[in-house]
Amino acid sequence: MRVRSAANRSGRVRSFAAFSKSMSPTPTEEPIESTTAMNEAPPESERHWERHWWKPAKGQSGVFAYLIAIHVLALTGLILFPLPGWKVFTWLLVLGAISIVWFLFGYFVFNRLRDTFAEEV
Repeated sequence: MRVRSAANRSGRVRSFAAFSKSMSPTPTEEPIESTTAMNEAPPESERHWERHWWKPAKGQSGVFAYLIAIHVLALTGLILFPLPGWKVFTWLLVLGAISIVWFLFGYFVFNRLRDTFAEEV
């Protein structure tokens, strides 16, 4: 493999790795202090793992309401419209299998086509 080079102001040629290393920033003199020490416990507001499941995090009440609504609607649908007979269930399985085979066929064909197209450089 060939190493790219770059010339500096004096006209001397250095390798690209040495050039990029000389341009890297120097580390700071003072260490960055964290807001909490490693052995301190987080404040009560950040201890989400001890919160009850029915108390959503701050700003997440909409997501929690959406999840509850999905489950209530699913339960309502199962009560009002019970599962169909075996004939309908069999047709659904057949159509599902056909759609999976069709998807895999399309993926294989278009994956092969992608490799045959010329790409711009």
